[in-house]
Amino acid sequence: MGQISLNLPQIGLNNSTEDAKIPSDFTTLQTVINGNLDTTNISSTAGITDAQLASPGNSFRKLIFFNIGQIQGSLSYSPSGQDFIIPPLGPLISNGTGTSIPVPILPSDSGIASQPQDFQTAGKTTYCRIRGVIAQNATATAVNATVRLLYVTGVGGSSGFVSYTLSPVSGTDCNNVNMSFANTMQPFESGQFALSATANQYFTIGINLSGGTGTTPAASFGAVTAGLYAYTA
Repeated sequence: MGQISLNLPQIGLNNSTEDAKIPSDFTTLQTVINGNLDTTNISSTAGITDAQLASPGNSFRKLIFFNIGQIQGSLSYSPSGQDFIIPPLGPLISNGTGTSIPVPILPSDSGIASQPQDFQTAGKTTYCRIRGVIAQNATATAVNATVRLLYVTGVGGSSGFVSYTLSPVSGTDCNNVNMSFANTMQPFESGQFALSATANQYFTIGINLSGGTGTTPAASFGAVTAGLYAYTA
């Protein structure tokens, strides 16, 4: 709206000639306060922009969690496509396979015991995005790799191991990375998607391998870093 200017009434007169200025000035103040405040009304030393006033949640992006794992050599997978968990600092874990490596699992953003949702901002829509990179050694892994969010629909296992039942979350796929490269890094990123607020759902970051021969070359090694971010728009 810009800076305001009030026509201040003169005090002490013996007539009502100045009375009309009083409601006029209050109306001007009311107009500014009720939705028309902008950066011209705020000190320039505050460093606040109009975009921040209009959309305070847009400038924030929160890292929920990230996984760092390895696409190991001599790994058996289905050439038609198989999902694996990207575990912390370990080899990929396939659907239903027991492991002693702890896996980061995120509950849905439903709130527990009537707590508020963690990734919601009033008046904004919350989205998620997966971003990361694959670093490959001198022997190309020679597979198609697609990082995605996975549902963890069940757990099992015994004798010091735990296994996870997995299924892909629709709409969370990152761009496919054709791992025919060597001694280089390749980034990947998903489109935006909503984080489920349905209670009793659990997620982890995984990777789908397809193509190739069904087994990665023995000397190959791919290091995968993938982060799940939440942001508002």
